[in-house]
Amino acid sequence: MGAVVRRGERHRTKGVKIMKKRLLSLLLAIVMTCTLLPTAVWAEDWGSGDCGDNMTWVLDGDGTLTISGSGEMYDYGSAGPWQQYGVYMRKIVVGDNVTSIGRYAFADLELVTEVQLPDSVTKINDYAFDGCTDLATFDIPSNVTHIGNYAFNDC
Repeated sequence: MGAVVRRGERHRTKGVKIMKKRLLSLLLAIVMTCTLLPTAVWAEDWGSGDCGDNMTWVLDGDGTLTISGSGEMYDYGSAGPWQQYGVYMRKIVVGDNVTSIGRYAFADLELVTEVQLPDSVTKINDYAFDGCTDLATFDIPSNVTHIGNYAFNDC
């Protein structure tokens, strides 16, 4: 003989199943929301700092590194302070009044495809863009009077 199920128990069992589905749906919604949090954070500025006596840098959520201020950029021993974010970087924009690009400033930023330099830049130091392998074209401002050794090596 089969098991006897009372009428109330059948409704209770159905209610438990519905409750489990709702709980699972809620849990899934929470997990999906949590996976979007890094994207929301990425929409903000990713990093920033100084890169000259009167210059700053900001990397935004679109992968654009913007250099602002005036004067000469610092020279670096092997890479600029934004190097740790290189996997996110696609574009470099150097603002007006910047007069030099520092040694090793943008070295090994392999995924950068575009660089915009203002006419105020007169000097591009050694190894400045060394290893920027995805940089297909580059307009050197007409006021540049010095391009250092290996400035565009492996570009």
